[in-house]
Amino acid sequence: MRVRIGGSGRVTVYLYSYWRNNDCGSRRAVGSVRFFLDGFALTGYAWLRHRGELLDYARARWKPSLAGAILSTGAYAIAIWAMTKAPVAMVAALRETSVIIAAIIGATFLKEPLGAWRIAGAALVACGILALKL
Repeated sequence: MRVRIGGSGRVTVYLYSYWRNNDCGSRRAVGSVRFFLDGFALTGYAWLRHRGELLDYARARWKPSLAGAILSTGAYAIAIWAMTKAPVAMVAALRETSVIIAAIIGATFLKEPLGAWRIAGAALVACGILALKL
């Protein structure tokens, strides 16, 4: 199997930029505004590309979509708040525990296979969390 370092490097740069932006935003209340405006940009893009499908989807699934939007916004608000109380590196690492939670939910409730890559990813995240305490 061939491993592509280029893709990993791009993801690393993206994640660094994301967390750096959130760090600056948490101290200036800019990140929250950007997050809110992103919703309008993504909805506008979806409207232009998939107008009919978007309306059908919204009519059929507005309740779970609204719940997801509220929960996502709440999770982001908690992360921004946490960055004002703790070092950003610690908040970023702990927030990435979603990898572990997703693996557990997928295997337990959705009966997804818990393959070697998922276990390795979850183990790396767990190691990062432990490293925070050293």
